Amino acid sequence: MTGPLEMTPSAVPGTVTDKLYNVGGVLQWNGNPAYRFPWTTVTADTQMVGNNGYIANDSSLIALTLPASATLNVGDTVRVSAIGTGGWKIAQNDSQSICVGSLQIPGSVGFWTAHESLHN
Repeated sequence: MTGPLEMTPSAVPGTVTDKLYNVGGVLQWNGNPAYRFPWTTVTADTQMVGNNGYIANDSSLIALTLPASATLNVGDTVRVSAIGTGGWKIAQNDSQSICVGSLQIPGSVGFWTAHESLHN
């Protein structure tokens, strides 16, 4: 597809259609709620919550703190991306660790490397 996509304004139907609708100039997905994954744009250090994505958008480094363990369920996910030039880093609460494949990163400071920029 090339060029703009034009969508005629409409109302979202009451039944699940798995389609995108233009509702008053706001795009709304009428899909199965079990497959939705919300994204939040952040411009400052943030305490994350489970099952949410975060888009870091600032010229300074943004610290994204893992959700508190007591608030998580098995299988909960967080995702991080960036559109700002400052990058992001994951901060851990006490007694938390990050596992990446077979690598476990303990909760002590100095083991985690910040994401330096949009392109790293």
